[in-house]
Amino acid sequence: MNITFSEIAYLLSRKYTVREVKNAYFDAHLASVKRYRGQVENKQLYCITVKRVGELIRHPLDKLSRCAFVAWGNDTEEDDRAWESISSAKRLPIDIVYVPHVGFEEDLLEDMVDFFCMLHMWDGQMRDAGNSNHMDIYDLLNAGRRVIGLPMAVFDRNFVVMGCTDDYFNYFPDMKDRLINRQMDRTDIKVLLQDEDYLEAEKQKGLFLYPSRPANTNALCYNICFSGEFFARILMVVPEFHFHPGIRQLYDTFVRYVEAAYLNNLRNHPEENQDDVLHHLFKKYLFHPKRKDFETDFQALNMHNWFRFDEYRIIVLQMFGSREFERGASYLCQQLERLYEYSCTCRTDREIIWIINYTREKAMKDRDSFQSNFPYLIRDFGCKAGISDFFHDFTMLSNYRRQANIALDLGNRREPYSWYYSFDDYILDYMIGQTMTLFSAEQLAHKGLLKLYEYDRKHDTEFVKTLQYYIMNRFNASEAAQKLYIHRTTFIRRMERIENLVSLNLDDPDELLHILLSYRMFKGKEKGNE
Repeated sequence: MNITFSEIAYLLSRKYTVREVKNAYFDAHLASVKRYRGQVENKQLYCITVKRVGELIRHPLDKLSRCAFVAWGNDTEEDDRAWESISSAKRLPIDIVYVPHVGFEEDLLEDMVDFFCMLHMWDGQMRDAGNSNHMDIYDLLNAGRRVIGLPMAVFDRNFVVMGCTDDYFNYFPDMKDRLINRQMDRTDIKVLLQDEDYLEAEKQKGLFLYPSRPANTNALCYNICFSGEFFARILMVVPEFHFHPGIRQLYDTFVRYVEAAYLNNLRNHPEENQDDVLHHLFKKYLFHPKRKDFETDFQALNMHNWFRFDEYRIIVLQMFGSREFERGASYLCQQLERLYEYSCTCRTDREIIWIINYTREKAMKDRDSFQSNFPYLIRDFGCKAGISDFFHDFTMLSNYRRQANIALDLGNRREPYSWYYSFDDYILDYMIGQTMTLFSAEQLAHKGLLKLYEYDRKHDTEFVKTLQYYIMNRFNASEAAQKLYIHRTTFIRRMERIENLVSLNLDDPDELLHILLSYRMFKGKEKGNE
């Protein structure tokens, strides 16, 4: 970090009474602190008694312009007069400030050294944050606040508070009260969008003041852009329209690191930066469905052209291996949302949850095309998917996510070589599975069918299969015999044997349903054993 004199002068002003020469800074870059002993070197910050400042004129001007001085005094009239004679000069050829109330020079020197050490440590922390794959923006801003001493915040392009210092909303209490899921109130947004000064701010490069004229509250701002596209803005409330140049220098260093950290996080973890209101609501109703505030939540939802009673579907995707998931999940989240504009993704430790708004997504109107293309999409990314039923209430996200998970689990066990599974195809399996949580298939199955299973096992017959084909072919003996590859007469004799062995009333709808469910239970049990 290149430490400048204005930065040190500003830090001194936060602890001491500091008198400065108006428009006096050359802003030399500084390397270390020394006590003035009659010689000057480049990039040094010297601590000098105000009474000896007059001696500096004997040094070459080019050397004086490459170092800086902190003059100090003991709060005496003599010291004050010495400073007045210096500050009244038209233009001093040196960077210098005066600290009039110093008890001991050693204390001032120690503080100056501490400022250097603090700035270098701060620079290291910011650099690490910029290189990190994970960024806690609140921590980052508060780290900046500790050095610069002013409140800060980051807003994204959707007017959502991405992070702020602990004291930021002390300056804007009304705005905080009107936030909806961390997004500014629509009334406040409307006011900003009607402000020409605000509209021009998005085009600004580097540091700029907003408003661009003196106001009750001015903020020093910096736009974060990626590939020419505006993503977010860092703001710092400044004490007045014309503020200390050291603030600008420190803030300029700080925002570059915030920008680097933000963009690095955006590139490596796009799903973790899906922090706008829509994604926030998606996660809220997925993971915290009881924390409902319908009125404010759906006002925010409507601003994104999504509505509570649109038609939705949840898709849960899992990759084949944990390493593949870590490498590909972030990219897949990004691609899915680019593929379908009206969709959101959310990544957990083991899966990606994808919601599609079929009402708003034009591509979804061609559902046959989606069903034919979807298997290729997930195959290319090496994952499997469970798909929920369609539903028409955003508040039911967690229920239908459960459907998608169940479809993925049951489908993967029943048909491991398929790529995706719809809950609609596994409803009966799920219902039967729920009934078998307390009782086994043998305890729930039709007693007559159990007797036939036992008879087949002992006598190597196929009475269970014969009865099943008879029912599946709507009690048509000829079609059932044909599908079993046996003569019709053989089939009829088998049915007569079955009637002699067990008592069955296939005309009773309840008994017929019990038999069919029993077949289904044993089929599921056999596949589960496989």
